[in-house]
Amino acid sequence: MGCKIVLSSNIKKIIKVGDAGADIEGFDSDSIQLAVDALRKTNGIVLLNEGTFLIHGPVRLADNITMQGSGAKTVLRKSDGFKLKLIVDADFGEMKVTVKDTTGFRKTKGDQLCIRY
Repeated sequence: MGCKIVLSSNIKKIIKVGDAGADIEGFDSDSIQLAVDALRKTNGIVLLNEGTFLIHGPVRLADNITMQGSGAKTVLRKSDGFKLKLIVDADFGEMKVTVKDTTGFRKTKGDQLCIRY
């Protein structure tokens, strides 16, 4: 019998995201992104457990990462977002607005503001 050498660079690490017992607990895009970032320099699989994941921001995958659900009971749902009033509106080309009430914002890697007219 011959021996086979398995290079560690060919082994895909699996990080589970979801309920209690997962490597990363949480059902939102921040939890998914945390798993992706942990695998960014290696080969890997982000395995989403059964449940509904609220997507409130982008998930930036890499070429070497696979995101995989656990069947039909793994659901990705887009966040409804929220509306807010501006105190100071930005003119064309400006990168700053002042909001009246910051309720609804939460600390993340960078909240995104989409203004619809």
